[in-house]
Amino acid sequence: MKYEFNEHHVCTNPTIFLQIQTKEHYATLKICQLPNGKWVYGYRFGVSFGNFSGCSGPASLHGEQYPTEDSAKKAILNIYTTSIQKMIKKAKEYNQYQHEYTQKHNQTKPATTQTTLF
Repeated sequence: MKYEFNEHHVCTNPTIFLQIQTKEHYATLKICQLPNGKWVYGYRFGVSFGNFSGCSGPASLHGEQYPTEDSAKKAILNIYTTSIQKMIKKAKEYNQYQHEYTQKHNQTKPATTQTTLF
C-alpha cells in the first residue's frame, strides 16, 4: 500500500489495525510506512465516561520511527494498554470522589423555599 502525506507531513490514509468502543473506553490505533521504509503509529484513545478527555496523535513523518511494522504496532499497543488502564483508574476514582462530594453536599445543604413576589 502506498501511504500519502499532506502538507503537514501527516499520513492521510493510515492503516487502522485496532478499533475498540466499550462502555469504559474507546481506541483507534493506526500505522503507516514512511517513504524511507520505516514505520510510525497514530492513535486516539480515552475513557467513555466521566469528565475526561482522551488523547490523540497522528501518524506523521515527525513521529518516532520503527524499523518494522510489528515494532511500530508493539510500541503503540504498549503505550495504549499502559495509558488506558491509568486513565480508567483515574476516571473511576474521580467519579467516586465526585459522587461522595455530591452526597455530602446535598446532606448539608439547608432547605430552601420559594416565595412568590407577585
